[in-house]
Amino acid sequence: MRFDDFFKGIEVDRYEPIPEGRYTVGIESVEQRDARTPGAKYETIKLRVSAPHHVGAVVFSNITLKNPSAAAVYWGAKMSTQLFNAAGLDTRTNPDFESLVGRTVDVIVTQKDAGDRGIQNEVKAFLKTVPSVDQHVETKAEESRLDEPPF
Repeated sequence: MRFDDFFKGIEVDRYEPIPEGRYTVGIESVEQRDARTPGAKYETIKLRVSAPHHVGAVVFSNITLKNPSAAAVYWGAKMSTQLFNAAGLDTRTNPDFESLVGRTVDVIVTQKDAGDRGIQNEVKAFLKTVPSVDQHVETKAEESRLDEPPF
């Protein structure tokens, strides 16, 4: 078997930057990692775009959990709260990041110049998913009963 034949049909994640904008994403995975700063930790959230365009593209968000910098911890707490609220989880119940996997949220994506690593995406905000007009019409059609009078 040739090397190329072995990989035919295998789906590969696309990590090219996507244009700035609002996207609906599915939360595929979460992973806690150690940062370069001693004692610092962050959560890496893998997000896959499901709408409105660039479907299948992957975007990552890193959320600081522990860091000597108070500002980094503040922004990490703010983004964590925003993410849990967007996913419909009550932060007062102290949910864990694993409970996010499989949920859908909207994100605001920007681009930044990462120097030697080129242009990269950055998630600036997590928002509750707003159904599209098509989804709204489908839902209303399912809810309506044609065999009952409209009054």
